[in-house]
Amino acid sequence: MKNIDPTSHFNAQSNIAPFNSDQSTSTHTSIQSNVTCEQDSFWTRLWNGLFNVLMPRLEPKVVHKAKSDGTEYYEVYDPKTGYFQTFGTELEIRIWLDRSF
Repeated sequence: MKNIDPTSHFNAQSNIAPFNSDQSTSTHTSIQSNVTCEQDSFWTRLWNGLFNVLMPRLEPKVVHKAKSDGTEYYEVYDPKTGYFQTFGTELEIRIWLDRSF
């Protein structure tokens, strides 16, 4: 078995460069990460959109709403049954979730 010296230069045939923690790349990293984040956000949104269309969601979805008179309530959609439930408090939702799931 051949021993590899981690301090030696990387192999000319390899496309993997050794990590050097002494290099200061803070400016380069911040600029590159901003570009990467913008690209990732598009691809991430695209992937999540496709995933949501193709894969059924089995967990309930809770939405906090308010009536025109200011009364707040919660609407819960249960994808297993396809029905909506309306609750007045978070405690009611938790009790329903404990009993249902």
